[in-house]
Amino acid sequence: MLGLLEGLSNSFALSVLNSSLDCIKLIELDGSLSFMNTNGLCAMEIDDFSAIEGRPWPSLWPKDAQTLLQNAIEDAALGLPSEFEAFCPTARRNDRWWHVSVVPVCASDGRVERIMATSRDISNRVSYENRLTDRDHQLTSYARELSLQLEEKNELIERQKLLMGEIDHRVKNSFALITGILRLQMREMAEPAAVSAINDAVNRIGTLARVHEQLHMHAEATMVELYPFLCLLLDDLASVMTDHGKIDVGPVANFPVPANVAVPLGLITAELVGNALKHGAPKDVPMVRFSLVPCDAGETSFRLSVSDDGVGLPHGFDVIKSTGLGIKICRVYAEQIGATFESKNGDLGGAQFDVIFPRPIV
Repeated sequence: MLGLLEGLSNSFALSVLNSSLDCIKLIELDGSLSFMNTNGLCAMEIDDFSAIEGRPWPSLWPKDAQTLLQNAIEDAALGLPSEFEAFCPTARRNDRWWHVSVVPVCASDGRVERIMATSRDISNRVSYENRLTDRDHQLTSYARELSLQLEEKNELIERQKLLMGEIDHRVKNSFALITGILRLQMREMAEPAAVSAINDAVNRIGTLARVHEQLHMHAEATMVELYPFLCLLLDDLASVMTDHGKIDVGPVANFPVPANVAVPLGLITAELVGNALKHGAPKDVPMVRFSLVPCDAGETSFRLSVSDDGVGLPHGFDVIKSTGLGIKICRVYAEQIGATFESKNGDLGGAQFDVIFPRPIV
C-alpha cells in the first residue's frame, strides 16, 4: 500500500482511501488507531473521528473479539497478514458483523511502519446464514419428530396386525363352531323343511366365511380389486358345490372398490350363484353364468349378472316384492351400495338377476 502511495500528495492518498466502500483503518504498531476513512466512519456510525483517535483498536470491539484483534496486530507487526470474522456493534449500538483483513504497511526498506485493517460489513450474509442454520435446526428437529412418530406408527401397525390376526382366528373359529352346532342340530331333525332351512343357514355361514377369508387376504389394503376377489370367491363356490352344477365365469371387469362395497358384492354373488345351482334348474348338471361388465362407455356404473339355464322365473315374479330369504338378503346388500336389483328370464333360458351399482369414487 505504502509503495503505491509513495510520491503522491497526501490529499491524493487520502482520496484513494476514502474511495473504498469498506472501513479502512490505519493502526500504529502499539495498536492505537490513527486513521479511519470516511466510509468507515459512516459504516461504524461515528460522527467525529477525534472521539476514537489514539484509542487501542481492540478496545472498540466486544471483549470476546479483542483477542482476535490483538493477535492480528501482533502478526502484522511481524509482517504477517491475517483475516477473521467477528461481531462488533456500531457507535450507535446497531449490530454488525465484519470480515476483517489485517496487513502490515512496510517502508521501502521492508520495515513495518504501521498496520492497515480493512473491515467489510457482512451482516446481511451472516443474518442469512443464521436464518439457514435456524431453518436447518428446525428441519432437523421436525425430521427427528417425524422419525419418532413413524416409529410409533410402525409399532401400532405391527400391534394392529397381531390383533387382526387374533380377530381373524377367532372369527374363523366362530364360523366353524356355529356351522358344527347347526350340523349337529340338523342330524337330529326329521322334518325335511327344517333340515333344508338349517342346511341353507349352514351354506350362508360358509359364504360369509369365504368372503371373510378373501378380505383377510387383502387386510393391509384399503381398496379391493374386484376381479381377483370375485374370481377366487367363485372358485371356492365351485369347489364346494361341484355336485350341484357348473359355474361359467364370463367377462369380469377389474377395478378397485372399498371393502364396504366388496363385501356386499361378494355376498350377493355367493347368494345368487348358490340359489341358481340349487334351485334354478332341474337338470343333472345345470349351468350358472356370472359376469360383471360396465353399463356405459364411461364405466360410471356396472352390471353384475347371474343367470342359469333352468326353467326361468314364474309369470308375474317381482324381485322387489319377493319374500324368499335369499332374494331379501340380496335386496338388503344392494341397498347398502346404492344398487338396483332386477330380474328377468335371460339368454340361457332360465332366470337372470342383475345388480346395477355405481362405480365408487376412489
